[in-house]
Amino acid sequence: MHVDSLPSKSIDFSKDESFNEAIDSNLIIRKEYQQFFKNIQNPRLLRLGEKVMSADLTAYLEGFTYNVKPTEYNAVPMDFVPRIISKQNFQTIQDGIKQRAKVLNMFLKDVYTQKKTIVPDELIFGSEYFNPDLIGHLPKNDIFIQVYGADLLYNGETYYVIEDNLRVPSGVTYPIKIREMSDRYLDILKKGYKLESYKPWKFLLDAMKDASWVKNPFMVLLTDGTSGSAYFEHMYLSKLMNIPLVEAGDLYITASGNVVVKIPGEGEVQVDVIYRRVEDLDIFVPGITKAYLDGKVALVNSPGTGIADDKLVYSYVPELIRHYLSEEPILEQPKSYNPTIPEDLESAIKNVENLVVKERGGYGGMGTVIPRDHPKSKRGALIEKIKTEITEKPDDYLLQETLDFSTTITRESFNPLIMRDSYVDLRVFSYYTNDGPQVPPGGLSRYARHGRITNNSSGGGVKDTWVVNLESI
Repeated sequence: MHVDSLPSKSIDFSKDESFNEAIDSNLIIRKEYQQFFKNIQNPRLLRLGEKVMSADLTAYLEGFTYNVKPTEYNAVPMDFVPRIISKQNFQTIQDGIKQRAKVLNMFLKDVYTQKKTIVPDELIFGSEYFNPDLIGHLPKNDIFIQVYGADLLYNGETYYVIEDNLRVPSGVTYPIKIREMSDRYLDILKKGYKLESYKPWKFLLDAMKDASWVKNPFMVLLTDGTSGSAYFEHMYLSKLMNIPLVEAGDLYITASGNVVVKIPGEGEVQVDVIYRRVEDLDIFVPGITKAYLDGKVALVNSPGTGIADDKLVYSYVPELIRHYLSEEPILEQPKSYNPTIPEDLESAIKNVENLVVKERGGYGGMGTVIPRDHPKSKRGALIEKIKTEITEKPDDYLLQETLDFSTTITRESFNPLIMRDSYVDLRVFSYYTNDGPQVPPGGLSRYARHGRITNNSSGGGVKDTWVVNLESI
């Protein structure tokens, strides 16, 4: 197989209306992937299928799973064909994510100091994520969102932010684990590439330390336990950062209001910083919000940050950027329709078939409907139902234009020697330190195994994201 082009039967291009990031419409391999296709022809990969199965099994045995039920563990669907992004393109992503992180943080500060914002008050105070107990409280350096994950789509020319995730964004360890497995079993794939280093846990550690008023803080990661869907990530991150992984029962509040954890062999230790990976803090650890408000412990992220990833607030982010920074947004957003605005509601009703419908408080693909991906026989009834819902409950939904976003090559799960194209998105993480938002070069690429929804919880798979300097290839 010649590395500059492919025979027409090598890859199934069933989504030929979309931009494929690896191969163009003439079946010419794009520059980023030419070395990769050379690498997969290496004689060392004659047993590729066996190596991939060994890597999959090893990852599963090491706990690389997600929980769909308390006692049901599914292997995370991994693809060892990387998504490759040029360093030049990723620079735009980094700049845009830093811009959004700054602005979302400024917005949260205004909300909790009761300063008027350009977002209507009824949307802020009506959000299920607004926490009135936090009014008047400012975390150290006014940083509310140490960890921010943005979901992006690409159409071959432009990156679009389709969601902001600020409460407990997940997925940062998935590309790390895939890269670890690839290094063990498929190291030949990287031959000829100089990858940008991707070690996001180092930035997370810095962000956690900078969140504390204590010089050398004692830090822990709070998990919802082994039955939680992201327990692998909690466990893996605590290992990478070398900090204790604790559950609710390990923590308690002392009479003086301090947060204490029992460490085997050390006894009781006062906790200064908690990286929380749970939503309802006071259900898990009663009194912990008060300890936070009293300055006894720092929480990463701050409670109440969910207002800024409320999907109706998301529609105002471009204007927030112009308002706070007097800049144009670096990254674009799909056109959004806010049903609480009469003109938007009217336009949405006329065009529902071509929009993405999202529940305001939905997450992980839950509550997201793409009408045009449904069979025509059922589409009419679905559209009528959506029209009724958004008319009766306009403040429960956001609608966005459906983008024809990019695809990339993935291996077939039943045969790693066969490749196909799949829709793919990208979750990029920012870590807010004393030096501002830090965006490590890489992220989680999620591919759809069915339709367009890429979320792991909705059946999507994951792959590593290589950021490379094209001039070095």
